Amino acid sequence: AFEVLYEDYAPLRLAGKMVYRRLRSVMEESREYKQRQIERVIKATGMSSTEAESCWSTFIRLGHSQHLPISALKTYFGP
Repeated sequence: AFEVLYEDYAPLRLAGKMVYRRLRSVMEESREYKQRQIERVIKATGMSSTEAESCWSTFIRLGHSQHLPISALKTYFGP
């Protein structure tokens, strides 16, 4: 048998709402920053939106030292 007991603690609920609002704000700022950067790349290079987003994704992965298979990099180099 499993029983969940729940009691509402107002201070904890308020703190949770504050944290949620802050995290939501940070996520929105990040989305806006990414979109501005992609738009700048499109304007400067004439790339399509898909190409610019793909490059952004690769850049972020490399910047965070994540593993990136060589096959993913081959799409950016000619034969």
